[in-house]
Amino acid sequence: EKKKKRFLEIFDDVLDKKALIKDNEYIRIFFDEDLNRYEKESEIYFALKIYNKIETVRIIDEEIYGLSDFNMGLNSKKPYLEHKTRGFSLPFLVKKDEVFEIKEFFDFLKQYKSYEIINEPRKDKSGVYVVKHSNNDQAEIINFDILVLGNELKKPFVYKNYLGIKKDGQIIKDRKIFKKDEFFMFLDEVLYNGQLKNNQYGDVYSKLPNRFQQLIYITRDIVKNIQKGYVDLQALNKFSIDFVDFYLRTGNVYKAMEVMNFYFSVKEYEGESMNILQTLDEIEDKVLSLKELSEDEFFILAGQVIMYLLQKSEKKDKKADMIEPFLRAGKSKKLKQEIEALYFKYKHAIPLNFQKLNNAISLLMAFDKDVKLKDYKDKLLLGLLSENIFYRKDEK
Repeated sequence: EKKKKRFLEIFDDVLDKKALIKDNEYIRIFFDEDLNRYEKESEIYFALKIYNKIETVRIIDEEIYGLSDFNMGLNSKKPYLEHKTRGFSLPFLVKKDEVFEIKEFFDFLKQYKSYEIINEPRKDKSGVYVVKHSNNDQAEIINFDILVLGNELKKPFVYKNYLGIKKDGQIIKDRKIFKKDEFFMFLDEVLYNGQLKNNQYGDVYSKLPNRFQQLIYITRDIVKNIQKGYVDLQALNKFSIDFVDFYLRTGNVYKAMEVMNFYFSVKEYEGESMNILQTLDEIEDKVLSLKELSEDEFFILAGQVIMYLLQKSEKKDKKADMIEPFLRAGKSKKLKQEIEALYFKYKHAIPLNFQKLNNAISLLMAFDKDVKLKDYKDKLLLGLLSENIFYRKDEK
């Protein structure tokens, strides 16, 4: 009432200054009228505006049909939305009564606070998953799906601590995950360091590192599908090594090891036997007996040697850029050159009679295949992050 009174006092002044209002702007004034009057006026307004274009309205068997304007922007700039192969090119038609129901539904979406709407499935009925955002004060559905029944994973996912990482001085125990929603939270914690939940939709937070932003953009749809019941771990695991690489380059070795554990856990989940300690034992035997290395063994041993030599640095604060040259090496030949340079840099800190290391360097330098690092990067990272055989007591 106060605002109405104030507005009526200056109404003549507003009229005098109407030239200041731009062509595409207007002032909306509400008068004290009966609610029924407003409802009738609204019906007239929406009868003309409810469809995408009044020109597209058709009468078929005495029923009014048209193209809904909700979640549809068919206009001269979007001809690709038309059906070009039939005489009537509209993508779909909606009856008059139904289109008002659609309007009520989108009015509901506009007022709904959350981006996500999840109607959980039941035994007798499928669920619905909807993601919406606002555009020009209108709700738009940007993603939807039918939810399959049940929150249980087809088989429990076991996250194993292959690398023996510790937290607060204690070895982290293996985890068993049974439910899809728990698995989503687990992935957000391990892969994304808690950053996925707030960056599932729209632009990723710009203050995150560029490479991390890219990884979220590339992988978030795969992870979101888990909420809808579609678990494709092989698709996600293709990017695990990229996450390990990112965390290593930024100096977060703990996170790199966490993701590496996830990478091997997925492999075992998909049926591939993983025994990291046995693999290291076999490589150590080859080092001691100077037996020829396979490609996998070469890159694992290279990682072991690199990490051992880097630990000889006397810097108190060892930075991630110390690993950078080895992660950037395109092929095994370049990697060998980087290892050789590193060895000569720290040879003053290495005992002359350290036979295990001497043998390892010899085997690496004798490797005569020039293979691409990208095909064996997981093996190099395994060598960098796993237990180092050069700190084992020589009992053989």
